[in-house]
Amino acid sequence: MDKTLHFIYAVPESINPFYYRQDKITTKYNIMWPSYRKGKNISWPKPNAAPFSITFHLIKELSKIYKIKLYDWKEKGVCNIKKNDILLFQPLPDFDLWNKKSIWQINKSSISWRTLETYPECDNIAILPYNHPANESLWLKELFEKYTKKNIFICGEYWFDTWDNSPYNKLLNERPLQINMGIDPKNYPYIKDRINLSGKRKFLYIGNTQTWKNTIQLELIAKVYPDFQGGYISSGIINGWKKIADYADLTPEYMQSIINEYDFFLSLSSGDAQATTILENICFGMCIACTPESGYNYSSIIPMHISDIDYNYQQIKKMQEMDEEEYFRRAKDNLYNIENFHNWKDICSKIIAYINK
Repeated sequence: MDKTLHFIYAVPESINPFYYRQDKITTKYNIMWPSYRKGKNISWPKPNAAPFSITFHLIKELSKIYKIKLYDWKEKGVCNIKKNDILLFQPLPDFDLWNKKSIWQINKSSISWRTLETYPECDNIAILPYNHPANESLWLKELFEKYTKKNIFICGEYWFDTWDNSPYNKLLNERPLQINMGIDPKNYPYIKDRINLSGKRKFLYIGNTQTWKNTIQLELIAKVYPDFQGGYISSGIINGWKKIADYADLTPEYMQSIINEYDFFLSLSSGDAQATTILENICFGMCIACTPESGYNYSSIIPMHISDIDYNYQQIKKMQEMDEEEYFRRAKDNLYNIENFHNWKDICSKIIAYINK
């Protein structure tokens, strides 16, 4: 453990009032208690979903090899990088600019950018969700051109199968490491034990309504398919769908009735690295229908198209007519994919091997 690994990622604010006040003050002034820097005394949410689940599992595994210093990505200071130290970081966009003008731009006051400016030659690895569309990825261009030595992209294999379409396919000297998003199935236990009758099937969507989520296509399906029934959890609006809630923690207790009322989780994203809500609903036992651009293209998943409404209409029709045996076979195959391709042990091992390469 002669090397220190400086890890900049998402850290939850403490639920404890004392620690919450401490978090607010110390994040602002970049003064952290030693236990915080070591990844201790942190109130992890339950269930621990992304991005905090990524921080939690990487700290657990990385601390077996390195001396760890943890930083929240909202901090404004500069990491003290010494010779042989490693910087593993999530680049941060300027959320204020996004909220005001819907423009993606790198946050140059963030601790990650300021550290790279101060130590431009340091051994560094960026780790971040990735998809091709330029309006969602070009804010990273200056970072890649100036600083990053290696890159880890959290995304579905689809985005690497189509790497020739990436705006960075020639800019990056070394092809990034692709890793899947991980999940703890024990936090999202299998619930689904029945489906609605043929022709009465219901569809569920959970997520935001930003342009890359392509929810306009969800609205079109509701408009053209007779007696379509869809429900959604989102702070946005999806016309033709029933709002279940603006936001919800997807605990087993909360999802129990929802999973058995709805039958298919539907995502028509046009640019999603790898939607974690799909993983969560697979664990709960729900069948998935989504576009490859949602980050998943397993054969057990029912494929959808980002804009072909006639194709999507026929896919909805097939789901309405699907027999129970096929439904639960697909659900079982989805769980197999979770266990084999989305487990944290293998994901962390790949990341560590890449860091040490």
